[in-house]
Amino acid sequence: MRFRYFVLSGFIFLGIACHTDRWLSLEYEAERNFFAAGKSFERLLIHPKAASEEDFVRCRTLFRNFIDRYIAYSDSSKRVSQLVKQAFLNLASLYALEEKFREIISIYNEMIERFASDTVFLTMSYAAKASVYEQLAEYDSAIAVYESLFDRFKGELKENPTRFPPFLLEVPIRIARVARSGNLSGYRERYARARSFYLQIIQKRSRQEDLVGLYQLVAQSYAETGSWEKAVQILNKISSQYADTSQVPYVLLEIGNIYLSKMKNFQKAITYYRKITDRYPYSPPAATAHLYIGDMLFVQNRVKEAREEYRKVIKKFENHAQFAASAQFRIGLTYEKEEDRANAINEYEWLWRKYPLTYEAMIAPNYVGSYLKKNGLNTLAQKAFLRAVDRYKEFLEKYKRSEWTPLAILQLARAYKELGKYQDAVREAQKILADYKNTDAVVDAYRFLGDVYADDLKDINSAKYYYALLLEKFPGYPFAQAVQRKLIQLQ
Repeated sequence: MRFRYFVLSGFIFLGIACHTDRWLSLEYEAERNFFAAGKSFERLLIHPKAASEEDFVRCRTLFRNFIDRYIAYSDSSKRVSQLVKQAFLNLASLYALEEKFREIISIYNEMIERFASDTVFLTMSYAAKASVYEQLAEYDSAIAVYESLFDRFKGELKENPTRFPPFLLEVPIRIARVARSGNLSGYRERYARARSFYLQIIQKRSRQEDLVGLYQLVAQSYAETGSWEKAVQILNKISSQYADTSQVPYVLLEIGNIYLSKMKNFQKAITYYRKITDRYPYSPPAATAHLYIGDMLFVQNRVKEAREEYRKVIKKFENHAQFAASAQFRIGLTYEKEEDRANAINEYEWLWRKYPLTYEAMIAPNYVGSYLKKNGLNTLAQKAFLRAVDRYKEFLEKYKRSEWTPLAILQLARAYKELGKYQDAVREAQKILADYKNTDAVVDAYRFLGDVYADDLKDINSAKYYYALLLEKFPGYPFAQAVQRKLIQLQ
């Protein structure tokens, strides 16, 4: 009997070992094949415009074959499941590079159907699909996607919201925001429904952390429909009743921002900003509060006080490039206000040297040229733009794959335009459309090209071409009316 037991045990352990080896072998094979497809994908990302249609088809085929080969094993192997999900996402990215939006939606539909049991991935797939519809300005379709996601989890979400990704809780207010963006009727009612949903959850919850986030959503629903007093009332409730939570400095900042930009009560705004700088002096909201206090002082011509406020940011947040760069640029403006050209330019020069990977630094070389030109110092301005060209070229050589590369190229194009080198300007701007067409710089590149062709090269057909493309590809462009007027003038 004992012998039979050992034989049986031996077969069990042998079976487990063989099963484990088989899965390890499968995972190794999957990783190797995914790596091969990934290399092809990386090459396309570096120079997508240089790739042919055959290159895209080949890369898509690699990922599609990978999905077809391994999707059956994604329920049994966590690693294989991760790779299959990434393959789907890469397929969507490839279609995005080609601006094939319907195909992207099809991929997300497939992801939604296949990974219905993975709440996090499912939520991300729904959100990505909705964002594509928003980009296409198909707001009703975007809302339908969000509503479908919300209906899936509404009951459970109301009972236990902490079980789900935080994004899910934001879906009701996102539906209202999409309706408002599309100027759809009834968007205020959608905000009211979102608010009612959050208040129902609040009545059932007791944990401070849960309530703070929910109350913030309620406040946002009021603020985004212009009910500023009610929004402030809710936010004040958070700051007083939940004072020991980490969100309070952000809540105080939100109140200050409402008083500043919406209710135009500068004294109240400063009061709330000072609460942040006094109670939470090294928190990120404190940096923003110092900047905004400085801005209000600057507008009131209290220039030296404004400069001191900005210097507090640099002193406290020297290692936070974005905050420090914002403060440094503003210090330059204070010297401009005092007509101290040397110190103003010195601040902008220092900004470029110390915080090169920031927006303020990126615009600084051209800004100096424009500042000199505005003051009638044309010779110095031309020298500044020549220096800007050199600096942007040096930047592009040093940071070839930085997130700031598209903006640097656009700034280089603008420097060439100021120097009267219009063909060079066009060449640089077209690089953005070719190699960085999925970045924010694309919108400005279309507008820039239209302006250069219309105002400088007097090539009316080319100007109309780029303006029309801008309006077609980015229907929500905030300066669309100005572009439309320009098009009418070119007729």
